[in-house]
Amino acid sequence: MKKKIICFSMAALIFCCSTLSFTTAAHEIGTSGGYRWHDVMYFPTTNSRLVKVDIWADQSNLGANLWSAYQSATTHWNMNSSSKAHFNEWQSVLSADCVLGVPSAFSWEHVLQLSHDIVGIAYLYNLASGGICAVFPNPYGTPGGFNSGTVRRAYIAINPDSSLYNTAHRRDYLIRHEMGHVLGLGHPPDSTASIMHRLITSPWSTIQNHDRDDLIAFYP
Repeated sequence: MKKKIICFSMAALIFCCSTLSFTTAAHEIGTSGGYRWHDVMYFPTTNSRLVKVDIWADQSNLGANLWSAYQSATTHWNMNSSSKAHFNEWQSVLSADCVLGVPSAFSWEHVLQLSHDIVGIAYLYNLASGGICAVFPNPYGTPGGFNSGTVRRAYIAINPDSSLYNTAHRRDYLIRHEMGHVLGLGHPPDSTASIMHRLITSPWSTIQNHDRDDLIAFYP
């Protein structure tokens, strides 16, 4: 199963991504013309939209602590997103919208080519017709990025060095934060109360009003 996870992540390398670290900063995604998740259900009775993401993870790959945080994160988003997001724990890695995994230390450094200070990363991409990936115009989080686009698949990679997220608070924040990126949420200013705060040392490990407001704006 690890080979499948690595292959999925390698395919994701050709498009933009978002990182979570101790040092990396980014700009918040604008509500006009940002990247949006493709599978959005519309409910005419309530005049509202719900983002649906089938997510897959392997318990043996994540380990007990991250698995608990993962299951908590899916429930937390489903219950606290103002009915704007639903993560469905999927049974097949091949047909999942989003795959979450912990690569080996070798893959983290040499395949994904990520530095140690990056704690988690979310790759978002759009599968065009014929299975060809379309490259997004700007890297995630850079000024002028996210001009337009539709997100169809995602891969979340967690740093194999568990010492970076050695508390329940950090694990909850880490998984929930990266799942927020899958929905299209970016990093707000550091002073903003948000699960999308850019640092693993964030005091917030739960979805905040700012996050719900963004989702409402993104998916009216």
